[in-house]
Amino acid sequence: MPGPPPVRLVAIALALALAACAPDALADDPAPEPEASGPILRALRFEGVEAAKRGELEPLLATPVPPRWWQPFTAHPVFLEGTEDPDAERIARHYRTLGYFETKVAPELLWSADGGSVELVFHVEEGEPVRLVERGIEIPPSLLTDREPDHFVDGLPLAVGDVFSLDRYEAAKKELLARLAEIGRPLASVEGGADVDVPTHEARLTWRVEPGPQVRFGPVRVEGLTRTDESLVRREITLAEGDPYSLSAMRETRTNIQVLRIFRSVIVRPRPEQAQPGGDGEVVWPMEVGVAERPPRSVRLGLGWGTDHHLRAQAGYEQRNWLGGARHLDTSVLWSSLERTLQASVTQPHFLARRQSLRIENRLGQELTPAYDAERLQGGVRIARDFGERWSGSLGWAWSWSAVGDVGGRADRLLDDPERRVFLHGPRLTVRRSTVANPLDARDGSRVDLSVTPWLPGLGSDVGFTAIEAHAAAFQPVGPTVVAGRLRLGTLQPFAGSSADEVPLPERLYSGGGSSVRGFSFWRLGPRRTDGQPIGGASVIEVSAELRFPIRGALGGVTFVDAGQVDLEPWGWKPRDLTYSVGAGLRYQTPLGPVRLDIAHPLNAPEDAGTTWFHFSIGQAF
Repeated sequence: MPGPPPVRLVAIALALALAACAPDALADDPAPEPEASGPILRALRFEGVEAAKRGELEPLLATPVPPRWWQPFTAHPVFLEGTEDPDAERIARHYRTLGYFETKVAPELLWSADGGSVELVFHVEEGEPVRLVERGIEIPPSLLTDREPDHFVDGLPLAVGDVFSLDRYEAAKKELLARLAEIGRPLASVEGGADVDVPTHEARLTWRVEPGPQVRFGPVRVEGLTRTDESLVRREITLAEGDPYSLSAMRETRTNIQVLRIFRSVIVRPRPEQAQPGGDGEVVWPMEVGVAERPPRSVRLGLGWGTDHHLRAQAGYEQRNWLGGARHLDTSVLWSSLERTLQASVTQPHFLARRQSLRIENRLGQELTPAYDAERLQGGVRIARDFGERWSGSLGWAWSWSAVGDVGGRADRLLDDPERRVFLHGPRLTVRRSTVANPLDARDGSRVDLSVTPWLPGLGSDVGFTAIEAHAAAFQPVGPTVVAGRLRLGTLQPFAGSSADEVPLPERLYSGGGSSVRGFSFWRLGPRRTDGQPIGGASVIEVSAELRFPIRGALGGVTFVDAGQVDLEPWGWKPRDLTYSVGAGLRYQTPLGPVRLDIAHPLNAPEDAGTTWFHFSIGQAF
């Protein structure tokens, strides 16, 4: 007997049907009102789930989700008996949006002996997914005069062989429309849909592009200026009247204006309601750049306390359009137990090229560290440039003068005249790659920083050595938890007849403290004098791994392992000599960033290193 005929569905109708079901699911199957008492839901599990994630399924449920292991202070909810079957149907509906049309979900209740608590298990048989076996996208010849069809279809999120999910279908359509808008066709549409054959697990996509008229940029109007010269904004506008409409040109214009830092908000938008006809059936859209100005100058005051710097006070003055041209002036005064400094910097945007700036900075102060007391003057001039969204770098000339105070003890025996006055100068190169959105509390992405500074004795430096330092960190979310790790490598390579023991104390490498290896107090990991004070090294390595998890509300927790080593010789990284520490901490989210409290214990440290250290500060350790 022949089998049943294939069931064919149009993807557009499927999307509408699923969208109609999902938001109203809770309304269709209302959860009963919770009672004052009843059996406790002690656990909720999903068995057989591979194509979906627990984090996608839990929000679909009317059954309240019990607390996880990182929420010890949250009470277990009362089990709402009768919600498990509607919840199973919601899970099955969600699987259909993922391309699994034959998923079966069976709930199971595992009661305790006394009936006072229950564990709810959803057994999921996902079945075989529907895959795209054919993709036909018709591009009109008018769009192919100077482009290949692959320009529009290559790399779309839904390709032949992929599971046919609603998300991929919508993402592919959105991406195709964005590509059309990028070539001046923002009014284009995509007609057609997809046929889904559930019994054979096959889907066939048929789309036809309706290009719509060619749209070009019209005149650009700038709105919202009261103090700023309009020419300053127009200098940043990369879209030109008469050019084809382009989303990337609009994004670039917005980014260029934001980088000036003199506007609170920037909006770049077309005005299709004011459209004018162009030649050959084209349409001209006037453009508007709307800005909201920030105050031209500001004063900032700060007061804080941390276990490394103890009391810390800061005052600063900032002028965002100093002498015009969006030139940025920033001055500040800092006082803490470790340093008292006055610093100033001037940044000139668009120096010689777009997305390139000139920065001049100087810092005069007194440093009162565990390793030395010193008067210091540091500064430099550099050209900084952005290379796309992730990469940036700078090249310039740096200088440093230091006069170190009374050191004595073992430092005199290991270092060459540590109390002398030293002048250094030379070129400095920095490179950064970052995908981290929030530096104070990163949850995903990575960043890498590299700095190379050769101090040149042939041009007047008192010591010749190259300072190389690299920092890397990565962050991976796993549900609400974040796995984080970091690596620091540094070395000081002497040259031109200099030796490692001639490197002045302020330029040496140190480790230990609240943002370093937390099983030690500030800078006290590594070579030390007989009185326990550090003398730094010519190489350093630090490694940290951290697990960050929520507890309740704004309160979170961490567990971590830190390791580090400081050596007197360049390139002296010895993994077998690493000193380890372990610990845990709390994080409390505030508008200024997370307030952190860590407690750490060294594992294989010298006897005089201490046993347990507390660290308190604002912001994550890395």
